[in-house]
Amino acid sequence: MKKLLALILASLLLVSLVACNKNKEAENEGPQDTDSVASNELVYENFKYAVNEAGMYEITGYIHSGTDFVKLEVPASIEGRPVTGIGEEAFKAAMYLTGITLPSSITYIDDYAFAKCDYLTEITLPNSLVTIGKGAFEGCTTLASVTNSSELVTIGEAAFKDCVVLANVTLPAKLETISAMAFYNCDALTAITVPASVKTIGDAAFYECNALSTITVSASTTTFGATIFLNNGAELTVNTPTDSAFAKYLTEHNYKFVIPVE
Repeated sequence: MKKLLALILASLLLVSLVACNKNKEAENEGPQDTDSVASNELVYENFKYAVNEAGMYEITGYIHSGTDFVKLEVPASIEGRPVTGIGEEAFKAAMYLTGITLPSSITYIDDYAFAKCDYLTEITLPNSLVTIGKGAFEGCTTLASVTNSSELVTIGEAAFKDCVVLANVTLPAKLETISAMAFYNCDALTAITVPASVKTIGDAAFYECNALSTITVSASTTTFGATIFLNNGAELTVNTPTDSAFAKYLTEHNYKFVIPVE
C-alpha cells in the first residue's frame, strides 16, 4: 500500500513539473513588442541611450509612435553627461526619419547607425565627429548631400555604399582613410577631391560610381586598393602630379585617364 501511495505521489509531482515547464515556454514564446522598452533600458525624450566605453552616453535607438515622418534633434547631454556617439544600428531602417541634427558633442557614428534610412535626404555632420563607422549610411537611397566634419579622420568600409543620389561630398582636410567600398555605387557623384591628408584609398572605394568624371588626388596619397574604380569605365580627368603614386597606380592598372596640362 505504501509503495502504491509513493508511486501516485511521484506521478503527480512529475505532471506538475511538466505543466510548469510548458507554462514557462509559452511565456517565452509569446509575441514580442518591438516598441516596448526593456526594464533595464535608458530612455530620454524617446531616445534610447547607454553608457559607452568612454563612460559617456551614446544614442542606441528611438521610440517612434505613429506613422508621421519626423526630423530629430539629438540632445548634447543627458542629465549633465555628454552624448558623444550614435550607437551601432541605432536608426537602422528608420522609415520615419527624414532629417537629423547631431550636436557638437558627437565624436563617432557607429556601424550601420543610419543604414537603410530610405527617407533621410540630408545630414550635417558636426565638426566634433572623428569616425564614421562601417555601413553607417549604407543604402540611404535619398541621401543627396553630406556636409562633413572638419575633424573627420576615418570613413569606414561601405559607409556611403548604395547612396545612389549622393551628388555632393566634401572631404575634410584632416581625413586620413577612405576605406574599402566607402562610396560604392554612388551613381550621382561626378567629382571628388581627396585631401592631401589621405594616405589610403581602399579597394572599390569609388566602384560603380558611373557618373564620376573628375578626381583630384595629391602626391601624398600612396596606398590604394586593388580596384578603386571600374577598370573599363569612361576616361577620367585626374588632377595629380604626373610622377605621383596615384598616376603610377592608374597606369599599372590600365585605367583610361588624362592629366590636364597646367
